[in-house]
Amino acid sequence: RHKLMFVYQVYRLKEILKKNHFDVIHVHSLKNTVSIALKQMLNKIPFVITDHGFWNQKDASFKGSDTFIRIKKSIEACSNLIFISEFARKKHSEIDFGQQDKLVKIKNPLFITDEPFLKKNNNLKKVIFFNGLTESVKIKNLPILLDAIENDSNLKHSIKLVAIVNQEGLKYINERTYSFEIEVHGNTPWEKVIALYQMSDLLVVPSKSDSFGLVYLEALMY
Repeated sequence: RHKLMFVYQVYRLKEILKKNHFDVIHVHSLKNTVSIALKQMLNKIPFVITDHGFWNQKDASFKGSDTFIRIKKSIEACSNLIFISEFARKKHSEIDFGQQDKLVKIKNPLFITDEPFLKKNNNLKKVIFFNGLTESVKIKNLPILLDAIENDSNLKHSIKLVAIVNQEGLKYINERTYSFEIEVHGNTPWEKVIALYQMSDLLVVPSKSDSFGLVYLEALMY
């Protein structure tokens, strides 16, 4: 299956690169073998990879495993490997793929300096958006957000939580009682996701593995 996927990736990349000009290519995940395909094609365009919580992949830390070898080859092929969090840096040190010189830490796009938005004087509830469909409970840490709101006497009366969650997240919410307003969505069409971003005041996703989470960039768009 992996070989067939690799052949398809080479074919598609050749078609795309033939029709378009790129200054740089971004490969979203170390799990993606596109980086190896690019090297196989003798690609001249520099490309970067985001590590994207690689340590959650099965056998990623076991030298000699298929996952470890695939990640190592991806890093060897790329120009740079980018990450955001210090947690990610620690994982790169613990699971050494031998390419530490390619690591580049970039600035987290979210840097809050203003006073908390809840201090604004109006009677409308502010909307907090949790966009964490994949691994809502174990990785995206939905329980931490729910407990934080519930245990804050100001927050739970001042906000409405809108959450995109998987079945595990839905079950977690339904099995508990909360004193604040929650609007829950499952797998949601992109048009609806855009509408939820636009109606929200703040995105909160206390994930423990998204070293370069797309939802943060999406939030900045709206």
